Amino acid sequence: MKRYCYWDNMKFILMVFVVIGHFIDNPAIDGNRFSQALFVLIYSFHMPMFLFVSGVFLKYDSAHKLRWDRVIYYILIGYFMKAGMWFMEWIAGGDPNWSWFSEDNVPWYMFVTAGYLILVYVIKSLSPKLVLPLAVAVSLAAGYFNFIGDFLCLSKFLVFFPFFYAGYCFTPQNVENFLHKKAVRITGLVVTFMFGIFCFAFTERAYLLRPVFASRYSYSEMDFSYIGIFLRIFQYLIAVFMIIGISALVPQKRIKFFTGAGSRTIPIYFIHYFLVRLCTAVDLQMILVEKLSYFGVILLIGIAFAVTCLLAAPIFDLPFKTIQRAIAWIINKIKDKRVNIN
Repeated sequence: MKRYCYWDNMKFILMVFVVIGHFIDNPAIDGNRFSQALFVLIYSFHMPMFLFVSGVFLKYDSAHKLRWDRVIYYILIGYFMKAGMWFMEWIAGGDPNWSWFSEDNVPWYMFVTAGYLILVYVIKSLSPKLVLPLAVAVSLAAGYFNFIGDFLCLSKFLVFFPFFYAGYCFTPQNVENFLHKKAVRITGLVVTFMFGIFCFAFTERAYLLRPVFASRYSYSEMDFSYIGIFLRIFQYLIAVFMIIGISALVPQKRIKFFTGAGSRTIPIYFIHYFLVRLCTAVDLQMILVEKLSYFGVILLIGIAFAVTCLLAAPIFDLPFKTIQRAIAWIINKIKDKRVNIN
């Protein structure tokens, strides 16, 4: 498959943001304002943007079949992550809960992506002019129902689907041509800069948006029963402009190591969270922030960047490639057996 340097650079940068977000989570919860501002800024765009990019490289037409190998791969990796997290908590002396169908932590991305692969295949013949507005309307309405939450990752599935589907509707070249327009780039950068100022200048107010950007809760659960739908619309608008603004900053040329690292995001996503949990177990984040304040947060950002680079090494990708090949081999064997029977 042809690799696109620009998009691999973008995926690497996004993965750095993902890892930073998880490293500063505890200090943000504990009330560190710098961490809170940065956390909200990152969460306003990073997963919508990641899913948009994933959608860009998914295409279904008469020549493309549903990629069951990818669906199974994402589900399998998601459950491996759940099992690993359960085991870590059990080893630490906790009393971990296990649910086959609910997820409130990082494995959600794997399950949701698997669901998107199936859903988009099912609706591939429908017009995007119908699907995209309907997807947005459904996601806005979903916030009024308390039962739509972590079960089947349904809340995140609905809220983030418009970004994935929007990506699906465009080719990489379409997106690049759009982003190359000067007015588009300037607008995105200005909004990104202004929202960044808002997060750092009015951190207490900005941090109220954390549950909105988490996309897990109903409006009433967030205590936004009346204005929740407007905050969801605000979330979409901010995410769109932030995606444009961040995209404008991504290098287009191949960068040694970083571009290649962008093609190996799954092992980074999978492994980094266990390292974050280990650091949390020894209170590393809180010690750094309490002792060094802002410099502690900056040091955490540096650690997150180093972890991302380390886990991007090809050796960490080997087990995941092996799993992919094994799944593809099994599916091909099943197909061959069916052909022989017929």
